[in-house]
Amino acid sequence: MRSHCLILVVWVYWIGLVYSQDNQHPEFPVDPETNVCDIFNEDGQTRNMCLKSEFPEETIDDKYGSKVSQCCNGHGFVFTDECNDRPELRKKEVCGFPSEEKPKPFKEDNVCPKECRDNILLLDGDFDVDANGNLQITKFGDFQQKIEVKHYCASYKCDDFDQIWVATVKACVCVKDDVLKQMSATVDHSLRNCSNLDTLHEDFRNVENTYSVFNQSFNQTHVQANEPFTDPIVMKKNDESYCIGPKWQTPTNYKELVKMNLFVFKQDTTEGMSEQLPVWAILLIVLAVVTGALLIGFIAWKKK
Repeated sequence: MRSHCLILVVWVYWIGLVYSQDNQHPEFPVDPETNVCDIFNEDGQTRNMCLKSEFPEETIDDKYGSKVSQCCNGHGFVFTDECNDRPELRKKEVCGFPSEEKPKPFKEDNVCPKECRDNILLLDGDFDVDANGNLQITKFGDFQQKIEVKHYCASYKCDDFDQIWVATVKACVCVKDDVLKQMSATVDHSLRNCSNLDTLHEDFRNVENTYSVFNQSFNQTHVQANEPFTDPIVMKKNDESYCIGPKWQTPTNYKELVKMNLFVFKQDTTEGMSEQLPVWAILLIVLAVVTGALLIGFIAWKKK
């Protein structure tokens, strides 16, 4: 009897769930489709479900003062354009406006240096803009004193989690040179320091692994490094396959944006193979493979 009741309850729940998804029943509304080339759909919603009718009347100027640096040339919001019909803007952050159908490029196209970051999300409450338009980031705690803002711009955007309009800042953040020098000075002279700031680049190449924790005093000849949820490694201090340098933390640690890491480089296995096998041996192997293939083909032909 109990099993029959359970089946009945599940059946009723399933029918109710299907019924609630019907477009005529708003208890569980189905998101209206939005063409990726349209800023708003026919119901006045963005792809992230923010309503045009709820776009803030307060401008960025009104909110942060007339000296604030704005992303958009007017009262607009930023989003990433996914429209194939606009190849010059596709995959770029652009400005949309409630009263216009097509997006426009940013007011200024500033380039952030490779050793800096411009993808750190800053929402209203994470920063202040003073009377002169200077940006002060409060989200970083004490690390705020160690960074400098190369440039920034403020705008509205659609928060795709809460589906509301929020004020945000896109800032190019760099670590001060003297701070980087102080960080490098903490590395023991017996260890290999990375020669430049390439380790701060997102596209720093030929790296197999990075370790944010390393024991400089493991012993006189070796250094130990580890990362959470991984096995520790031990390397000779004079090994040329590693170096220690600054790295932006991923995922972002807002209280310690940049930390010294041990970088382990990929080994060139092809070079090792060429050293183990002389040219004549490689040619002999190729010849044997080709001869074997011809012999197999000949035997198959004779059997026909």
